[in-house]
Amino acid sequence: MADNKKKAAVAADDAASSSRASSKASKFSEKLAKFGGLMTDLKNDTAGALEFEKTVENQKTLSKTLKARDEEIKALKTEIEKLEHDKDVLAEIFGKKHREYDDKLKEDVALKSAVSKSEDSLKAAIEEARSLRSENKELKANVDKLATSLEKLKESSEVSQTECDRLNHALGLSDANFEQLSRFVGEGRLIEFSPEDLARTLEEFASKCHDLAVASFGDNAVLTPSFGSFVEHLDRCLEARKAKLPLPSSMDKSARLMRCAAAEFIISSALVNYVFTDIYLPEMAGAQNAISTTLQLMAPRRESIVRCQLLAEFEATDETTSRIVEIATNEVCSTLNHLLPAGRARDDLQQMVRELFNGAVAMWRPLQKSKDRVIVEFLESLDDLERGDRHVDYDEGSLTGSTGQTKNQNGQAVLPLFPQISVKDIMLIPGIALWSDQAAFIEARMEMDRLSFGRSAGPQTSRPPVTRRRMSSSGTTARGSQSPPTKGSALFAQLDGTMSGASPASNSRNHVNPSSRVGNGVKAG
Repeated sequence: MADNKKKAAVAADDAASSSRASSKASKFSEKLAKFGGLMTDLKNDTAGALEFEKTVENQKTLSKTLKARDEEIKALKTEIEKLEHDKDVLAEIFGKKHREYDDKLKEDVALKSAVSKSEDSLKAAIEEARSLRSENKELKANVDKLATSLEKLKESSEVSQTECDRLNHALGLSDANFEQLSRFVGEGRLIEFSPEDLARTLEEFASKCHDLAVASFGDNAVLTPSFGSFVEHLDRCLEARKAKLPLPSSMDKSARLMRCAAAEFIISSALVNYVFTDIYLPEMAGAQNAISTTLQLMAPRRESIVRCQLLAEFEATDETTSRIVEIATNEVCSTLNHLLPAGRARDDLQQMVRELFNGAVAMWRPLQKSKDRVIVEFLESLDDLERGDRHVDYDEGSLTGSTGQTKNQNGQAVLPLFPQISVKDIMLIPGIALWSDQAAFIEARMEMDRLSFGRSAGPQTSRPPVTRRRMSSSGTTARGSQSPPTKGSALFAQLDGTMSGASPASNSRNHVNPSSRVGNGVKAG
Protein backbone atom coordinates (compact mmCIF):
# COMPACT_ATOMS: atom_id res chain seq x y z
CA MET A 1 0.00 0.00 0.00
CA ALA A 2 2.86 2.29 0.70
CA ASP A 3 4.22 1.80 -2.82
CA ASN A 4 0.84 2.65 -4.27
CA LYS A 5 0.71 5.87 -2.27
CA LYS A 6 4.15 6.92 -3.51
CA LYS A 7 3.22 6.22 -7.07
CA ALA A 8 0.03 8.27 -6.68
CA ALA A 9 2.00 11.22 -5.25
CA VAL A 10 4.52 11.10 -8.12
CA ALA A 11 1.74 11.03 -10.62
CA ALA A 12 0.12 14.08 -8.98
CA ASP A 13 3.41 16.03 -9.11
CA ASP A 14 3.94 15.21 -12.78
CA ALA A 15 0.45 16.40 -13.56
CA ALA A 16 0.99 19.71 -11.74
CA SER A 17 4.31 20.38 -13.48
CA SER A 18 2.86 19.58 -16.88
CA SER A 19 0.01 22.01 -16.23
CA ARG A 20 2.46 24.79 -15.31
CA ALA A 21 4.57 24.16 -18.43
CA SER A 22 1.50 24.29 -20.59
CA SER A 23 0.44 27.67 -19.06
CA LYS A 24 3.89 29.19 -19.72
CA ALA A 25 3.90 27.91 -23.28
CA SER A 26 0.54 29.51 -23.88
CA LYS A 27 1.74 32.92 -22.65
CA PHE A 28 4.90 32.77 -24.78
CA SER A 29 2.86 31.85 -27.80
CA GLU A 30 0.64 34.86 -27.20
CA LYS A 31 3.61 37.22 -27.02
CA LEU A 32 5.17 35.65 -30.06
CA ALA A 33 1.93 36.11 -31.93
CA LYS A 34 1.83 39.79 -30.99
CA PHE A 35 5.46 40.30 -32.06
CA GLY A 36 4.74 38.53 -35.33
CA GLY A 37 1.77 40.82 -35.89
CA LEU A 38 3.97 43.87 -35.16
CA MET A 39 6.60 42.72 -37.62
CA THR A 40 3.94 42.24 -40.25
CA ASP A 41 2.71 45.80 -39.62
CA LEU A 42 6.27 47.16 -39.96
CA LYS A 43 6.76 45.36 -43.24
CA ASN A 44 3.57 46.80 -44.53
CA ASP A 45 4.44 50.46 -43.17
CA THR A 46 7.76 51.30 -44.89
CA ALA A 47 7.61 55.05 -44.12
CA GLY A 48 7.10 54.41 -40.43
CA ALA A 49 10.11 52.10 -40.40
CA LEU A 50 12.28 54.73 -42.03
CA GLU A 51 11.03 57.34 -39.58
CA PHE A 52 11.84 55.02 -36.72
CA GLU A 53 15.37 54.51 -38.03
CA LYS A 54 15.85 58.27 -38.37
CA THR A 55 14.60 58.77 -34.87
CA VAL A 56 17.06 56.22 -33.59
CA GLU A 57 19.93 57.90 -35.47
CA ASN A 58 18.86 61.33 -34.23
CA GLN A 59 18.82 60.02 -30.69
CA LYS A 60 22.36 58.69 -31.11
CA THR A 61 23.53 62.00 -32.59
CA LEU A 62 21.80 63.96 -29.83
CA SER A 63 23.34 61.69 -27.23
CA LYS A 64 26.81 62.38 -28.65
CA THR A 65 26.05 66.12 -28.71
CA LEU A 66 24.86 66.00 -25.10
CA LYS A 67 28.01 64.18 -24.09
CA ALA A 68 30.13 66.85 -25.82
CA ARG A 69 28.14 69.57 -24.09
CA ASP A 70 28.58 67.79 -20.74
CA GLU A 71 32.33 67.73 -21.31
CA GLU A 72 32.29 71.45 -22.12
CA ILE A 73 30.19 72.17 -19.03
CA LYS A 74 32.60 70.20 -16.85
CA ALA A 75 35.54 72.09 -18.36
CA LEU A 76 33.76 75.39 -17.76
CA LYS A 77 32.97 74.43 -14.15
CA THR A 78 36.61 73.50 -13.61
CA GLU A 79 37.73 76.81 -15.08
CA ILE A 80 35.18 78.72 -12.96
CA GLU A 81 36.40 76.97 -9.80
CA LYS A 82 39.97 77.84 -10.73
CA LEU A 83 38.97 81.46 -11.32
CA GLU A 84 37.18 81.55 -7.93
CA HIS A 85 40.27 80.16 -6.24
CA ASP A 86 42.48 82.69 -8.04
CA LYS A 87 40.06 85.43 -6.98
CA ASP A 88 40.33 84.38 -3.29
CA VAL A 89 44.11 84.26 -3.54
CA LEU A 90 44.20 87.69 -5.15
CA ALA A 91 41.78 89.06 -2.50
CA GLU A 92 43.99 87.70 0.29
CA ILE A 93 47.10 89.16 -1.34
CA PHE A 94 45.30 92.46 -1.76
CA GLY A 95 44.22 92.49 1.91
CA LYS A 96 47.75 91.73 3.02
CA LYS A 97 49.15 94.46 0.79
CA HIS A 98 46.50 96.86 2.08
CA ARG A 99 47.35 96.10 5.71
CA GLU A 100 51.04 96.57 4.94
CA TYR A 101 50.19 99.86 3.33
CA ASP A 102 48.22 100.98 6.41
CA ASP A 103 51.09 99.96 8.70
CA LYS A 104 53.59 101.81 6.57
CA LEU A 105 51.29 104.80 6.50
CA LYS A 106 51.08 104.80 10.31
CA GLU A 107 54.85 104.37 10.56
CA ASP A 108 55.27 107.24 8.18
CA VAL A 109 53.00 109.45 10.33
CA ALA A 110 54.88 108.42 13.50
CA LEU A 111 58.20 108.99 11.75
CA LYS A 112 57.09 112.43 10.66
CA SER A 113 56.03 113.21 14.26
CA ALA A 114 59.37 111.92 15.58
CA VAL A 115 61.23 113.97 13.00
CA SER A 116 59.27 117.03 14.06
CA LYS A 117 60.08 116.39 17.72
CA SER A 118 63.72 115.77 16.84
CA GLU A 119 63.83 119.05 15.00
CA ASP A 120 62.37 120.82 18.03
CA SER A 121 64.85 119.04 20.31
CA LEU A 122 67.67 119.98 17.97
CA LYS A 123 66.65 123.60 18.11
CA ALA A 124 66.49 123.44 21.92
CA ALA A 125 69.89 121.69 22.02
CA ILE A 126 71.37 124.39 19.81
CA GLU A 127 70.02 127.06 22.14
CA GLU A 128 71.31 125.13 25.17
CA ALA A 129 74.71 124.76 23.53
CA ARG A 130 74.84 128.48 23.02
CA SER A 131 73.95 129.01 26.68
CA LEU A 132 76.57 126.46 27.75
CA ARG A 133 79.22 128.17 25.69
CA SER A 134 78.52 131.41 27.50
CA GLU A 135 78.53 129.60 30.85
CA ASN A 136 81.76 127.87 29.88
CA LYS A 137 83.38 131.22 29.35
CA GLU A 138 82.20 132.33 32.77
CA LEU A 139 83.43 129.06 34.34
CA LYS A 140 86.85 129.49 32.77
CA ALA A 141 87.01 132.90 34.33
CA ASN A 142 85.96 131.41 37.68
CA VAL A 143 88.55 128.63 37.33
CA ASP A 144 91.24 131.21 36.93
CA LYS A 145 90.01 132.93 40.06
CA LEU A 146 89.79 129.59 41.93
CA ALA A 147 93.31 128.67 40.88
CA THR A 148 94.50 131.84 42.49
CA SER A 149 92.44 131.08 45.61
CA LEU A 150 93.77 127.50 45.64
CA GLU A 151 97.29 128.71 45.90
CA LYS A 152 96.29 130.77 48.88
CA LEU A 153 94.41 127.81 50.42
CA LYS A 154 97.44 125.55 50.04
CA GLU A 155 99.44 128.00 52.02
CA SER A 156 96.77 128.19 54.75
CA SER A 157 96.21 124.38 54.71
CA GLU A 158 99.79 123.79 55.71
CA VAL A 159 99.18 125.93 58.76
CA SER A 160 95.84 124.14 59.40
CA GLN A 161 97.46 120.70 59.04
CA THR A 162 99.93 121.59 61.73
CA GLU A 163 97.07 122.67 64.00
CA CYS A 164 95.09 119.50 63.11
CA ASP A 165 98.03 117.27 64.04
CA ARG A 166 98.26 119.04 67.35
CA LEU A 167 94.50 118.58 67.98
CA ASN A 168 94.61 114.90 66.96
CA HIS A 169 97.39 114.33 69.43
CA ALA A 170 95.34 116.06 72.13
CA LEU A 171 92.27 114.01 71.11
CA GLY A 172 94.25 110.80 71.41
CA LEU A 173 95.26 111.80 74.90
CA SER A 174 91.61 112.60 75.69
CA ASP A 175 90.46 109.19 74.40
CA ALA A 176 93.07 107.48 76.51
CA ASN A 177 91.97 109.49 79.54
CA PHE A 178 88.31 108.68 78.80
CA GLU A 179 89.04 104.95 78.56
CA GLN A 180 90.98 105.14 81.79
CA LEU A 181 88.12 106.97 83.49
CA SER A 182 85.59 104.49 82.09
CA ARG A 183 87.60 101.61 83.48
CA PHE A 184 87.84 103.46 86.78
CA VAL A 185 84.11 104.14 86.86
CA GLY A 186 83.36 100.55 85.83
CA GLU A 187 80.64 101.16 83.24
CA GLY A 188 81.72 97.96 81.55
CA ARG A 189 80.22 96.09 84.51
CA LEU A 190 76.69 97.06 83.48
CA ILE A 191 74.62 94.45 81.65
CA GLU A 192 71.69 94.71 79.23
CA PHE A 193 68.62 92.59 79.92
CA SER A 194 65.67 91.70 77.72
CA PRO A 195 62.55 93.56 78.95
CA GLU A 196 60.32 90.68 77.81
CA ASP A 197 62.29 88.12 79.85
CA LEU A 198 62.34 90.45 82.88
CA ALA A 199 58.59 91.01 82.68
CA ARG A 200 57.93 87.27 82.49
CA THR A 201 60.24 86.57 85.46
CA LEU A 202 58.70 89.32 87.60
CA GLU A 203 55.15 88.16 86.85
CA GLU A 204 56.07 84.65 87.97
CA PHE A 205 57.62 86.04 91.17
CA ALA A 206 54.53 88.19 91.92
CA SER A 207 52.41 85.05 91.58
CA LYS A 208 54.71 83.25 94.05
CA CYS A 209 54.22 86.05 96.61
CA HIS A 210 50.45 85.81 96.24
CA ASP A 211 50.49 82.01 96.42
CA LEU A 212 52.58 82.12 99.62
CA ALA A 213 50.10 84.47 101.32
CA VAL A 214 47.08 82.41 100.27
CA ALA A 215 48.75 79.12 101.24
CA SER A 216 49.71 80.45 104.69
CA PHE A 217 46.57 82.36 105.67
CA GLY A 218 43.78 81.43 103.23
CA ASP A 219 42.75 78.32 105.18
CA ASN A 220 43.89 79.43 108.62
CA ALA A 221 40.82 79.30 110.89
CA VAL A 222 42.69 79.98 114.14
CA LEU A 223 42.51 83.46 115.69
CA THR A 224 45.58 84.18 117.84
CA PRO A 225 45.50 86.38 120.96
CA SER A 226 47.91 88.84 119.30
CA PHE A 227 45.63 89.46 116.32
CA GLY A 228 44.74 92.89 117.67
CA SER A 229 48.42 93.88 117.77
CA PHE A 230 48.76 92.97 114.10
CA VAL A 231 45.71 95.07 113.21
CA GLU A 232 47.12 98.08 115.07
CA HIS A 233 50.49 97.68 113.36
CA LEU A 234 48.85 97.44 109.92
CA ASP A 235 46.72 100.52 110.63
CA ARG A 236 49.89 102.48 111.46
CA CYS A 237 51.54 101.31 108.21
CA LEU A 238 48.50 102.35 106.16
CA GLU A 239 47.92 105.63 107.97
CA ALA A 240 50.27 107.56 105.66
CA ARG A 241 48.42 106.17 102.65
CA LYS A 242 45.06 107.18 104.12
CA ALA A 243 43.95 103.61 103.50
CA LYS A 244 42.01 101.26 105.71
CA LEU A 245 41.86 97.48 105.33
CA PRO A 246 38.89 95.78 107.02
CA LEU A 247 40.16 92.88 109.14
CA PRO A 248 37.22 91.17 110.87
CA SER A 249 37.99 88.75 113.65
CA SER A 250 35.61 86.17 112.19
CA MET A 251 36.65 82.99 110.41
CA ASP A 252 34.64 83.70 107.24
CA LYS A 253 36.34 83.28 103.89
CA SER A 254 36.32 87.02 103.25
CA ALA A 255 38.04 87.67 106.59
CA ARG A 256 40.72 85.08 105.81
CA LEU A 257 41.28 86.60 102.36
CA MET A 258 41.75 90.04 103.92
CA ARG A 259 44.49 88.56 106.10
CA CYS A 260 46.06 87.18 102.92
CA ALA A 261 45.97 90.67 101.40
CA ALA A 262 47.56 92.14 104.52
CA ALA A 263 50.29 89.48 104.38
CA GLU A 264 50.94 90.31 100.71
CA PHE A 265 51.32 93.98 101.62
CA ILE A 266 53.78 93.17 104.44
CA ILE A 267 55.85 90.87 102.18
CA SER A 268 55.93 93.38 99.30
CA SER A 269 56.96 96.17 101.68
CA ALA A 270 59.90 94.08 102.86
CA LEU A 271 60.86 93.32 99.26
CA VAL A 272 60.88 97.04 98.40
CA ASN A 273 62.76 98.00 101.58
CA TYR A 274 65.43 95.29 101.55
CA VAL A 275 65.63 93.27 98.31
CA PHE A 276 64.54 95.45 95.37
CA THR A 277 67.26 98.07 96.04
CA ASP A 278 70.19 99.49 94.10
CA ILE A 279 72.84 98.13 96.49
CA TYR A 280 72.80 95.85 99.51
CA LEU A 281 73.74 97.42 102.85
CA PRO A 282 72.30 95.04 105.45
CA GLU A 283 73.25 97.11 108.50
CA MET A 284 72.60 100.54 106.93
CA ALA A 285 69.01 100.55 105.73
CA GLY A 286 68.73 104.33 106.13
CA ALA A 287 71.73 104.97 103.88
CA GLN A 288 70.44 102.38 101.42
CA ASN A 289 67.11 104.19 101.12
CA ALA A 290 68.82 107.58 100.82
CA ILE A 291 70.98 106.29 97.96
CA SER A 292 67.93 105.05 96.05
CA THR A 293 66.16 108.39 96.52
CA THR A 294 69.25 110.32 95.40
CA LEU A 295 69.71 108.22 92.25
CA GLN A 296 66.17 109.10 91.19
CA LEU A 297 67.08 112.80 91.16
CA MET A 298 70.14 112.37 88.91
CA ALA A 299 70.47 112.59 85.16
CA PRO A 300 70.79 109.15 83.51
CA ARG A 301 74.51 109.53 82.74
CA ARG A 302 75.35 110.75 86.23
CA GLU A 303 73.17 108.04 87.75
CA SER A 304 75.00 105.27 85.82
CA ILE A 305 78.40 106.55 86.96
CA VAL A 306 77.35 106.76 90.61
CA ARG A 307 75.73 103.31 90.48
CA CYS A 308 78.90 101.81 89.03
CA GLN A 309 80.99 103.37 91.81
CA LEU A 310 78.55 102.17 94.47
CA LEU A 311 78.44 98.63 93.07
CA ALA A 312 82.24 98.54 92.98
CA GLU A 313 82.54 99.95 96.51
CA PHE A 314 79.78 97.85 98.08
CA GLU A 315 79.91 94.69 96.00
CA ALA A 316 77.33 92.18 97.19
CA THR A 317 78.76 88.95 98.57
CA ASP A 318 77.06 85.74 99.63
CA GLU A 319 77.41 86.86 103.23
CA THR A 320 75.75 90.19 102.40
CA THR A 321 72.83 88.61 100.60
CA SER A 322 72.37 86.05 103.37
CA ARG A 323 72.20 88.87 105.90
CA ILE A 324 69.65 90.72 103.73
CA VAL A 325 67.49 87.59 103.54
CA GLU A 326 67.75 87.07 107.29
CA ILE A 327 66.75 90.65 108.15
CA ALA A 328 63.82 90.68 105.71
CA THR A 329 62.63 87.24 106.83
CA ASN A 330 62.75 88.19 110.52
CA GLU A 331 60.83 91.43 109.91
CA VAL A 332 58.09 89.74 107.88
CA CYS A 333 57.74 86.74 110.20
CA SER A 334 57.77 88.85 113.38
CA THR A 335 54.79 90.74 111.93
CA LEU A 336 52.86 87.85 110.37
CA ASN A 337 53.38 85.51 113.33
CA HIS A 338 50.58 87.46 115.06
CA LEU A 339 48.20 85.76 112.61
CA LEU A 340 49.40 82.20 113.31
CA PRO A 341 49.48 80.02 116.39
CA ALA A 342 52.87 79.19 117.85
CA GLY A 343 54.47 76.02 116.65
CA ARG A 344 54.70 74.35 113.28
CA ALA A 345 52.58 76.93 111.44
CA ARG A 346 55.06 79.70 112.26
CA ASP A 347 58.03 77.48 111.44
CA ASP A 348 56.53 76.63 108.05
CA LEU A 349 55.85 80.31 107.38
CA GLN A 350 59.43 81.26 108.22
CA GLN A 351 60.77 78.54 105.93
CA MET A 352 58.56 79.62 103.01
CA VAL A 353 59.36 83.32 103.50
CA ARG A 354 63.10 82.59 103.66
CA GLU A 355 62.91 80.56 100.43
CA LEU A 356 60.92 83.36 98.78
CA PHE A 357 63.48 86.02 99.75
CA ASN A 358 66.37 83.78 98.69
CA GLY A 359 64.75 83.52 95.26
CA ALA A 360 64.11 87.27 95.21
CA VAL A 361 67.76 88.07 95.99
CA ALA A 362 68.98 85.58 93.37
CA MET A 363 66.68 87.24 90.82
CA TRP A 364 67.44 90.86 91.81
CA ARG A 365 71.19 90.68 92.43
CA PRO A 366 72.08 90.62 88.67
CA LEU A 367 69.51 93.37 88.00
CA GLN A 368 71.46 95.76 90.21
CA LYS A 369 74.04 95.80 87.37
CA SER A 370 71.46 96.54 84.69
CA LYS A 371 72.59 99.13 82.15
CA ASP A 372 69.25 100.89 82.58
CA ARG A 373 68.26 101.22 86.22
CA VAL A 374 65.29 99.07 87.20
CA ILE A 375 62.86 101.22 89.20
CA VAL A 376 60.62 99.72 91.87
CA GLU A 377 57.94 101.87 93.46
CA PHE A 378 54.76 101.76 95.47
CA LEU A 379 52.56 104.39 93.84
CA GLU A 380 51.50 107.14 96.22
CA SER A 381 48.25 107.44 94.26
CA LEU A 382 46.59 104.10 93.60
CA ASP A 383 44.34 105.79 91.03
CA ASP A 384 47.10 105.20 88.45
CA LEU A 385 46.61 101.44 88.63
CA GLU A 386 44.59 99.55 86.04
CA ARG A 387 41.63 97.30 86.82
CA GLY A 388 43.35 94.31 85.29
CA ASP A 389 46.09 94.49 87.93
CA ARG A 390 44.34 92.43 90.60
CA HIS A 391 44.15 88.87 91.93
CA VAL A 392 40.90 87.08 91.12
CA ASP A 393 41.11 85.15 94.40
CA TYR A 394 39.78 88.25 96.17
CA ASP A 395 36.68 88.18 93.96
CA GLU A 396 35.46 85.26 96.07
CA GLY A 397 33.38 85.84 99.18
CA SER A 398 31.67 83.87 101.91
CA LEU A 399 28.16 84.83 100.82
CA THR A 400 28.51 85.31 97.07
CA GLY A 401 30.60 82.24 96.47
CA SER A 402 33.16 82.06 93.68
CA THR A 403 32.25 84.76 91.16
CA GLY A 404 35.49 85.03 89.22
CA GLN A 405 34.88 88.73 88.58
CA THR A 406 34.13 91.98 90.37
CA LYS A 407 30.57 93.11 90.89
CA ASN A 408 30.99 96.34 88.94
CA GLN A 409 33.58 98.39 87.16
CA ASN A 410 33.59 101.45 89.47
CA GLY A 411 35.88 100.16 92.20
CA GLN A 412 39.01 101.86 93.51
CA ALA A 413 42.36 100.39 94.50
CA VAL A 414 42.53 100.33 98.31
CA LEU A 415 45.74 98.42 99.11
CA PRO A 416 48.94 97.82 97.10
CA LEU A 417 49.83 94.13 96.97
CA PHE A 418 52.91 94.25 94.70
CA PRO A 419 55.04 97.21 93.57
CA GLN A 420 55.22 98.66 90.10
CA ILE A 421 58.50 97.81 88.32
CA SER A 422 59.78 99.56 85.19
CA VAL A 423 62.97 100.16 83.24
CA LYS A 424 63.41 103.37 81.23
CA ASP A 425 59.97 103.97 79.69
CA ILE A 426 59.03 100.27 79.60
CA MET A 427 56.57 98.96 82.18
CA LEU A 428 57.77 95.49 83.22
CA ILE A 429 54.97 94.79 85.69
CA PRO A 430 52.25 97.22 86.81
CA GLY A 431 51.44 97.52 90.46
CA ILE A 432 48.95 94.94 91.75
CA ALA A 433 46.29 96.09 94.23
CA LEU A 434 43.19 95.05 96.16
CA TRP A 435 40.07 96.72 94.77
CA SER A 436 37.11 98.09 96.70
CA ASP A 437 34.55 96.25 94.56
CA GLN A 438 36.08 92.80 95.00
CA ALA A 439 33.75 90.45 96.86
CA ALA A 440 36.09 89.62 99.74
CA PHE A 441 36.72 93.32 100.51
CA ILE A 442 33.02 94.21 100.32
CA GLU A 443 31.96 91.43 102.69
CA ALA A 444 34.80 92.16 105.12
CA ARG A 445 33.85 95.84 105.22
CA MET A 446 30.18 94.93 105.78
CA GLU A 447 31.25 92.65 108.63
CA MET A 448 33.32 95.44 110.18
CA ASP A 449 30.40 97.88 109.84
CA ARG A 450 28.09 95.38 111.50
CA LEU A 451 30.51 94.83 114.37
CA SER A 452 31.05 98.57 114.77
CA PHE A 453 27.28 99.07 115.02
CA GLY A 454 27.16 96.32 117.64
CA ARG A 455 29.85 98.04 119.71
CA SER A 456 27.91 101.28 119.71
CA ALA A 457 24.87 99.42 121.09
CA GLY A 458 26.68 97.38 123.69
CA PRO A 459 29.99 96.04 124.97
CA GLN A 460 30.50 93.72 121.95
CA THR A 461 33.87 94.23 120.25
CA SER A 462 35.37 93.08 116.97
CA ARG A 463 38.81 92.63 118.47
CA PRO A 464 39.65 89.73 120.76
CA PRO A 465 40.56 90.78 124.31
CA VAL A 466 44.34 90.67 124.06
CA THR A 467 47.22 92.39 125.73
CA ARG A 468 48.91 94.96 123.47
CA ARG A 469 52.51 94.22 122.68
CA ARG A 470 55.17 96.15 120.78
CA MET A 471 56.56 94.84 117.52
CA SER A 472 59.82 92.90 117.46
CA SER A 473 63.03 94.88 117.38
CA SER A 474 63.65 93.52 113.89
CA GLY A 475 60.58 95.36 112.56
CA THR A 476 60.44 98.61 110.69
CA THR A 477 60.49 100.73 113.87
CA ALA A 478 63.91 99.46 114.88
CA ARG A 479 65.73 100.31 111.69
CA GLY A 480 65.69 104.05 112.11
CA SER A 481 68.23 103.99 114.94
CA GLN A 482 70.98 102.19 113.06
CA SER A 483 74.43 103.70 112.98
CA PRO A 484 75.60 105.72 109.92
CA PRO A 485 77.90 104.04 107.38
CA THR A 486 81.63 104.08 107.85
CA LYS A 487 82.75 102.42 104.60
CA GLY A 488 82.95 104.52 101.44
CA SER A 489 82.56 107.81 103.31
CA ALA A 490 83.70 109.76 100.24
CA LEU A 491 80.88 108.31 98.15
CA PHE A 492 78.28 109.06 100.83
CA ALA A 493 79.62 112.60 101.14
CA GLN A 494 79.27 112.95 97.38
CA LEU A 495 75.70 111.63 97.53
CA ASP A 496 74.86 114.01 100.41
CA GLY A 497 76.13 116.90 98.32
CA THR A 498 74.05 115.73 95.37
CA MET A 499 70.92 115.53 97.52
CA SER A 500 71.43 118.96 99.02
CA GLY A 501 72.07 120.60 95.63
CA ALA A 502 69.94 118.46 93.31
CA SER A 503 67.37 120.16 91.17
CA PRO A 504 64.14 118.49 90.13
CA ALA A 505 64.97 119.45 86.55
CA SER A 506 67.93 117.06 86.61
CA ASN A 507 65.58 114.09 86.50
CA SER A 508 65.26 113.21 82.81
CA ARG A 509 63.17 110.05 83.20
CA ASN A 510 59.58 110.56 82.11
CA HIS A 511 58.13 107.88 84.35
CA VAL A 512 59.79 108.95 87.61
CA ASN A 513 58.23 111.75 89.66
CA PRO A 514 59.91 111.95 93.08
CA SER A 515 57.21 114.24 94.41
CA SER A 516 54.43 111.71 93.84
CA ARG A 517 56.05 108.27 94.00
CA VAL A 518 58.11 106.22 96.39
CA GLY A 519 61.05 104.50 94.70
CA ASN A 520 63.47 101.69 95.47
CA GLY A 521 64.17 101.36 99.13
CA VAL A 522 61.71 104.02 100.29
CA LYS A 523 59.45 102.95 103.13
CA ALA A 524 56.11 101.64 101.97
CA GLY A 525 53.73 103.43 104.27
